[in-house]
Amino acid sequence: MTVGTTASLALACLLFVGAEFLAGLYTSEPAVREIAAGLIAIVAFYHVADGLQGVAVNVLRGYKKTTVPMLVYVVALWGVGLFGGYLLGLTDTFGKPLGAAGFWIAAAGSLALAGIIVLMYFLRVSRPPRT
Repeated sequence: MTVGTTASLALACLLFVGAEFLAGLYTSEPAVREIAAGLIAIVAFYHVADGLQGVAVNVLRGYKKTTVPMLVYVVALWGVGLFGGYLLGLTDTFGKPLGAAGFWIAAAGSLALAGIIVLMYFLRVSRPPRT
C-alpha cells in the first residue's frame, strides 16, 4: 500500500509541477495551453486518489472481498463522480459552471472517497481475528 501510494504521489508531483510544460507539448495556443495546464494539475490529484484506490481494491481481491468495493464504486463513481461532475461542470448549483474542470474535480473527489472507504474496509478485513 505504501509503495503504490508513494509512487502515485511522486508522479502526481511531477504532473503538478510540469503541467505547463506538458500542456505546451500538445499545443502552442496560449489559451488552450492555460486550460490544459489547469486540467493537468487537477489530474495530478486524481492520480493520487486513483493510486490509493487501485492498490487497495486489488489487495481486497486477494482477500476475495469484491462485493463491498463494487458497491462503494457504484455510489462513489456514479453518484459523486458523474452526478457531481454534472453539477459542478454544467449547472450553477455551486456557483459558476466549471466545465471540464468540474468533471475532473468531481472525478478526483469520487476516487478519493472510494479510496478512503476501500482502504478502511481493507484495514478491517486484514485485521487479525480476536481470540
